[in-house]
Amino acid sequence: MLRRRRLALAAILLVGLAYATMIQNFSWNQASHYDLIRSLDKDGTTIDAYRENTGDKVFYKGHWYSARAPGLALFALPFYDTLNLVNADSWARSSEALRGDDEMVYLIGLWGNVLPGLLLLLVLWRVAERFEPGYGVLAAVALGLGTMVLPLSTLLFSHAFTAFLGFAAFALMLRERDGPPSPALLWLAGLAMGYAVASEYPLFFVALVLGLYLLSRRDALTPLGVARRAGAYIAGGVLGIVPLLLYNHYAFRSWTHLAYSDVPRQQKGFFGIGVPSLKVLATLLFDSRGLLTLSPVLLMGAIGTVLLYRRGRRAEALTIAGICLCYLGYNSGYYLPFGGGFMGPRFLTTMLPF
Repeated sequence: MLRRRRLALAAILLVGLAYATMIQNFSWNQASHYDLIRSLDKDGTTIDAYRENTGDKVFYKGHWYSARAPGLALFALPFYDTLNLVNADSWARSSEALRGDDEMVYLIGLWGNVLPGLLLLLVLWRVAERFEPGYGVLAAVALGLGTMVLPLSTLLFSHAFTAFLGFAAFALMLRERDGPPSPALLWLAGLAMGYAVASEYPLFFVALVLGLYLLSRRDALTPLGVARRAGAYIAGGVLGIVPLLLYNHYAFRSWTHLAYSDVPRQQKGFFGIGVPSLKVLATLLFDSRGLLTLSPVLLMGAIGTVLLYRRGRRAEALTIAGICLCYLGYNSGYYLPFGGGFMGPRFLTTMLPF
């Protein structure tokens, strides 16, 4: 058993090493995160000085801002400061491999997307082992190399980071549900979900579904038990979302104003989300760059969820199904379902580990 675990860990670490070997070209999404990191490093929030290198920006009261949520930038900021201490920017700009900013984004990405991608696979390995011992590493490697997690773990996008936070919250709640009641674990799950929302707003759907999963523990379905469990989860969530509130207040003099709301097409419907469309849903799944076209192995996830339900893990199966339905529903009603020119429907990344 110990040898198997070591081999499984080695396999997952090799996937993480593969993520770290790819230096990607500059892109608007990466540039927007990078610009915000540089701005925060100078105790600012505007990206006026860098506005020419990205289209993922908004204009608000005379200044340009990144259109991205601030969570990933705040997470990467200490690492960026460390890179500056070792003069990494000078090394990157003197390199002839790509443009200087490309390699700085790559270096930041070692912390901002490669590490979260690796941690996601490690958490998935341990969770899958709970349901099917001996096969967790296969699930982790299939996710890491056979889905959009592969390219997104090489790009300074927020998707790998928030997918890790959302699934880690589920793993904490699963551990708590299978063991003695633990408000501390639920508080940590809430903290992860709060910060996930501060990094990518649609993670709010995951937070809601996991809140319902929290209520599935039968031995805690008393008024006091529900209050304690829900209170711990909500308290963690509130603390996790504080960085977003502080950023909003510092940048826009408003606790609730989101930069994304200043994107013109986000002002229609609910932040750009309208009525879900079956036609768009079919495109998201079966187009030439549709989810199941790119990763047909995910069909096994649907079958596995049904088997999980039949085995008696109904709360977990319903939670998985609920998160997937939420993401498929919102994405099929979004004005930009594929997130621009990306290779696949990147907004569905959060549901992939589930």
